[in-house]
Amino acid sequence: YELFPNQEKLPALMKVYLDEMVNIHLGQNWDICWHRSKYVPSEEEYFQMVAHKTGVLPRLGATMACVALNVDVELSNLLVKYGESIGVAFQIQDDIINITGEEYAKGKAMLGEDIYEGKKTLMVVHSLKNSSKRGRLLDILDMHTTNQDLINEAIDIIKSSKSIDYAKTEAKKIIEEAWKLVEHKLPKNKGTQQLCELSKFLIDRDIQKNLSLIHI
Repeated sequence: YELFPNQEKLPALMKVYLDEMVNIHLGQNWDICWHRSKYVPSEEEYFQMVAHKTGVLPRLGATMACVALNVDVELSNLLVKYGESIGVAFQIQDDIINITGEEYAKGKAMLGEDIYEGKKTLMVVHSLKNSSKRGRLLDILDMHTTNQDLINEAIDIIKSSKSIDYAKTEAKKIIEEAWKLVEHKLPKNKGTQQLCELSKFLIDRDIQKNLSLIHI
């Protein structure tokens, strides 16, 4: 209370915080349930899960800032959506790095840790929909194996169905579309430029230059 001068905003901010804490727990539980079962989500379900999981924190930050600063409803909605898009795109890129980033793997027990965990990433969902080796991929995911040869086999199936390229394209589209909607509403200043650079970073980030990033 002492650190926040506008006491009238506190109830609204607290509601935003509590609502999003519920969302992040739902999203995390959703994700865990999927990779501990044989259920294969649709892409729509996947995006809903990620919006509830990784989309929460940037969306929370954007929402609280808009409430605190009395941002008008139209711009607030766009900024909140942009914040959510940051989280969703980050998760997709992070999952791509998990099965392709050799440098990233050096800091982990294995390349393809998500395969061991049985995670239903966007790439996995896409590959299961398009690959003739759907059954084999499901079998390996269900094993929760630490055998690197089996993990590499699953990664090869994902690659052969062009699911990595598909996920990269989707992540880029999500950020670009969200930024396009909000860009013309923002003033031309350093803050807006930094947001623009953040968008580009999320699309193009190189694991070899960003080894400090924490896998989610």
